[in-house]
Formats: sequence, structure tokens, C-alpha cells
Amino acid sequence: MNKALARLIFELLEHLQTQVKFVLTYEEQSPSQLGRVLNPSASPSVLSRQVSNEMDYQLLEVAQDKVLDMRVANIRCIGPDLQRIYRHLSIENGWEKLAGLFGLTVSDIMVYESIRSNRLPAENFLVSYFHETGCTLRTFLKALRDLASENNECQELAEHLWNSALYHNSDFFRHYANRQ
Repeated sequence: MNKALARLIFELLEHLQTQVKFVLTYEEQSPSQLGRVLNPSASPSVLSRQVSNEMDYQLLEVAQDKVLDMRVANIRCIGPDLQRIYRHLSIENGWEKLAGLFGLTVSDIMVYESIRSNRLPAENFLVSYFHETGCTLRTFLKALRDLASENNECQELAEHLWNSALYHNSDFFRHYANRQ
């Protein structure tokens, strides 16, 4: 994703986040509540002025819901972001904590530990888990954000994943990116 498109997405999300006070309880929240307050005193951007009417905000919510409810295994163009997450979780042994956040027991985790391959441990776990359970992006981001309470880098990785998934899998964002 080029810098202009990344900036465009960032500006839209930043403006939306300034409109509402967010709480991060992660209990079946609306998509806009999955963000964090980046700069509550920021002035609206050029893009956010384009997305100014009620209908555009409704379309935004629908677009975000569609992407959040997609199976992670079916989301396009997030490979590099997932690789960074795999690397980070493998180094920190965070994949075991993440597995616990998904509700797996110690014996379930031991099954994933026993899988040997040339992939990182977190990649082994997540690729298998995504395909076995049909894990949605919403569920994965919730678990990553819960894990991020201990680790800021994990929060940044989750944000990059969300931005990539939303841009590459939502016609709404591509439409606004092309208007710039």
C-alpha cells in the first residue's frame, strides 16, 4: 500500500475516532469501537470532510462490519502484516497466551506445540487455528488487542493488520481513495 493510501485510511479512521469516545472492552462492539483514540483534539482532515454525511457513515459501518466478519483465512493482501505478527508472537512466546485468549486449554496448546515444520511456532498455531475454526478478523483483532495490554508492539501490529485488511477488502475505502 503506498503512502498516500495509507495516509488516507489513517485520516479517515482518525476523524471517526475523534467523533466518539471509545472504550476497549471488546465485547461485540461496533467496528468503529475497535480503534483507539489517536488524537482526540485533531482537526478533521480533507478526507473526513468528504465523508461528512450520515449515509457515508452508515456505508462506513457496513464496510467495516463486512471486513471484520470475514474469515481471516479469506482476507486478501494481509500476508506481510501476518508475517510480522507471527514473528513477534513467536519471539515473545505470545502465541501461547493468544491461544489462551481464544479459549484453548493447556492440552489443546500442547497439540499445536507438537506440530513440527519449517514455520514459526505462532504461524503453525494461527494458520491451523484459522482454518480449523473459521476465526473472523473481529475475533482475531479482539484477541490481539487483549494481548496488547501487555505489549505495545502487538497493538501496532494489530492496527497495521486492520488497516491493510480494511483497505484491500472494502470497496468503500477504495472508492474514497480513488476520489483523492
